[in-house]
Amino acid sequence: MILNDSNEELVPKFFGILEEVSFDTVDETLIGVLLKKEIIFISNLNSGFSFNSEEFEVPLYFNGVIYSFNDEFLEEVYLCLSFCINYDALGIQVDREKLIYRLDGFIGKDEKLKYLKQEHQKQFPESDLYSLYDDNLVSRNQEFTNWKDLVYDVIGSYPLFAQMYLNENAPKIGFFGWIRSTLSDNKNLENDFLFSDLIDLWREFMESSYMLFHIKLEIEKIENPICLNKNKKNGSIITTQSLFINNSQYFTIISDLILKGVITEKMEFIIPVKYEKRGAQFFICALMFQLDNKGYLKFCNDVDKVQALNNTFNVNISKQNYNAFLNSTNQDVYLSYTSFIDKATNMVDFPF
Repeated sequence: MILNDSNEELVPKFFGILEEVSFDTVDETLIGVLLKKEIIFISNLNSGFSFNSEEFEVPLYFNGVIYSFNDEFLEEVYLCLSFCINYDALGIQVDREKLIYRLDGFIGKDEKLKYLKQEHQKQFPESDLYSLYDDNLVSRNQEFTNWKDLVYDVIGSYPLFAQMYLNENAPKIGFFGWIRSTLSDNKNLENDFLFSDLIDLWREFMESSYMLFHIKLEIEKIENPICLNKNKKNGSIITTQSLFINNSQYFTIISDLILKGVITEKMEFIIPVKYEKRGAQFFICALMFQLDNKGYLKFCNDVDKVQALNNTFNVNISKQNYNAFLNSTNQDVYLSYTSFIDKATNMVDFPF
């Protein structure tokens, strides 16, 4: 499920909409179709330019008029690209586990912090454009205000991918499968170097952002341990992963949750708009209830489940919130968002 900025599911409007249309020649017919399908709009009616675009590029110049891509079209392409890049990079969770494994090899607090800060420096991208990608950074870029603006500009200025997106008919693999296949095969975009470079940079930034987030989280755990919920018996930190019977199933579930738009790759809940003011706690509690009900969790009490939610997803759920959900008559409404989770197969992890 791909979500738009309003947390609503995106239904592709433009994918394959011009399957029979040729982009070889820029003429009145092509301009007319693009306008009719709301792909472009007139951005300057009396530009003063006397030449016409010889190839399909945006802005388009034709008979003194300048045409640009509609934001609705750019938004759809942007969201699809973002979703596919995030989905194909789910393997970076393995890198996070390697980080945690190596961190556990250090005994002292100072040694752990030194290692984490070194990793943070190593993971931080060298490109100045990363400040556009990370909303927490102040960008000094004079041309673009954020990452989306840059992507819009590249899609418009080098529209080979946009043309393929509009022309494509992929009934067997669907638009999602087609985008993933196209992005993974650079031969399809070999004449669009800037777009290919953008995708490579996007992947790098997404992976770096994910790792930097979790490195900061580990630093926070060490520097402010009082903020974390621990097991009263042995002092260990309770996480959702620690409650799973099978470790490999945990990563599968997390991948599915990201794919379905329940959480982000930064392990943050994506709360539906209608629950932002009321119902967010139940939405969060429903995930842990679903996991327990489907047989993924070890035997544990409700306090452990609440602490695991808070430690894993950086939320603030109370035992009272969880109890209220258990007694709610609207459980099914919230559980429907994670109904795709199958029953656990009760596999056992082997120590190799």
